[in-house]
Amino acid sequence: MKKMQELLIRSFDQILSVKEQQELDQALEQSEELRQEKEQLESMRNLLSAGAEESFRPMFAERVMNRITTKSARQPTSEMEFFDSLLHIFRKVAIAGAIAIVVLASAQLIVNNPSTTTTATKNVSEMSLDDVLVSAFISSMEDIL
Repeated sequence: MKKMQELLIRSFDQILSVKEQQELDQALEQSEELRQEKEQLESMRNLLSAGAEESFRPMFAERVMNRITTKSARQPTSEMEFFDSLLHIFRKVAIAGAIAIVVLASAQLIVNNPSTTTTATKNVSEMSLDDVLVSAFISSMEDIL
C-alpha cells in the first residue's frame, strides 16, 4: 500500500512509466482508501494553487527587496555594534580601574607616611570658614589681575 501511495504522489508531479501507471490504476480500482486519498490530494493541490495566485499583489518581490535595503541602510553594521559594545564595556572597566587606583594610592600614602595625613587633617580642622573663603578669594583675584 505504501508503494501505491508513493506512486500516487509522484503521479501529480511527474509522468510515471507505463508499468507504474498500470499498477496505480489497478490499485485505484481495487482500493477505496487510495481513491479517497487521491481526491484529498487533488483538492489540496487545487486549494493551494488557487490561494497562491491571490496571496501576493503585483511587484511583491520588489517591495520586499526595497524594504530590506532601506532597513539595512538604517541599521548599524555588526562591526559598529561590536565597537559600541566594547566602548560601553570599557567605560565601566575604566571607571572601576580609576577608583581602584585612587584607593590603592591613598592606602599607599597612608601606610608609607602616616604623619603627613595626620598633619593635613589637623590643619584642615583648625581652619575657620573665613580662612577658607579668604584664601579662595585671594587666589581668584590673583588670576583676574
